[in-house]
Amino acid sequence: MSKKYFLIILVFVSNIFSQPVKVYLNTLTKLEEDPVHLVVLSNYASEKLVLPKSVNNEISCPKKYFDLFHSWDTDRDEKISVLVYQFKDEDLLYVDKNNDNDLSNDGDPIIFPLNKDSINIDIVSEKDKNQKLKLALFRKPDLPDSLKASFIDQEGNIIPKFLPLAKIYSDDFNYNGKSRSFYFDYRITLKKGNLNIGPSSYLVGLFDYNNNGSFNDVRDLLIIDLNKSGKLNLDIPSNVFSLDDIFTIDKKNYKLTEVDKYGKYFVIEETKEEPTSHYLNWVQEEFNNHLKNNILSNDFWKNKLVSLNGEEIDLSSFRGKYLLLNIWGEWCHPCINEIEELKLAYEENKSKVAFLGALKVVDLSKAKKLINEKNIIWTNTFLSKEIINQFKIISYPTNILIYPDGVSFIKGSVINRTFFEKYIK
Repeated sequence: MSKKYFLIILVFVSNIFSQPVKVYLNTLTKLEEDPVHLVVLSNYASEKLVLPKSVNNEISCPKKYFDLFHSWDTDRDEKISVLVYQFKDEDLLYVDKNNDNDLSNDGDPIIFPLNKDSINIDIVSEKDKNQKLKLALFRKPDLPDSLKASFIDQEGNIIPKFLPLAKIYSDDFNYNGKSRSFYFDYRITLKKGNLNIGPSSYLVGLFDYNNNGSFNDVRDLLIIDLNKSGKLNLDIPSNVFSLDDIFTIDKKNYKLTEVDKYGKYFVIEETKEEPTSHYLNWVQEEFNNHLKNNILSNDFWKNKLVSLNGEEIDLSSFRGKYLLLNIWGEWCHPCINEIEELKLAYEENKSKVAFLGALKVVDLSKAKKLINEKNIIWTNTFLSKEIINQFKIISYPTNILIYPDGVSFIKGSVINRTFFEKYIK
């Protein structure tokens, strides 16, 4: 075969394998995250409203109000007001869909029967009738039955253990969490589908971050279940990309070349461009805004920690270099989700930065198994009271970067690989 024909065939084959891939997204749902969010009914509206004309038995029914998050992409406030009339067998909801503080011009109220677990609220853009935002209200959390009991009892009351958190959403210090005094609210803003590349298949989705019914805005996101967890959420940063990111699938780089405004499909194409981290950078910048410089106590370097295998670790052996102290637990989901990012950062920075894990252990065998399964190379120790007191640890994970001067450090929560690009010189 001549060199000329070989090159022609090579170009032909290359074009076949670099054809655009169109992915259809047929399922509209919410992010598959564990946290729940409440809206609590109040006797008073949070802003001055024009009320609808009362009819029939509404006149004698007490008025209840709550605010519902609407969108960050609005010229008005981010929340919309809802008026609720509660009857024996149903709730009647007047929703300020156009967010003009006038509840008399939004069409008919929404009926929420007491024997129904959920309702959807559709909000249509005034500029584009095909652009629709879907919100949802639930009487019970949208979770497996085995988990619902962690939030409400059989009568629909908030359980005592969850009540302190529920009070955060209420303007009443004495809020008691009784049935029909709240709803669980969700944003139905994820369009899901499957991406097939060669022999591989991945669950993928477009997330309407702006919450405006459009899926191709600058802040909207592409989520790819690269680790095959079966879920699409924001908890694993390595799976989340800005629409202008270059991302890697099966050792090849791709970019989005088209995103349907209404989230019906997107198109990706192989590229020679290097991977980017626009989303990760943005997340880390938001995190960096809350970082503060701190000073270590004089006795810090005298402390000794004990590894999970019983070996004594002298902290003074790390003095004079960057030290990342990763404080976590095997029971902590955000801690576990952070591991892959830390591993990538370790490989890129191990010549400059020492990594040391300190665990608040609940189940030692589980902790050791997790470290082995995740192939965590750096040393992990038991978290000591001295470290808790030194850094005032109240949440997990906590990440502390100590500078080579042995005196100054910065402290924060979840980090990703771009953290090191900013702070390691």
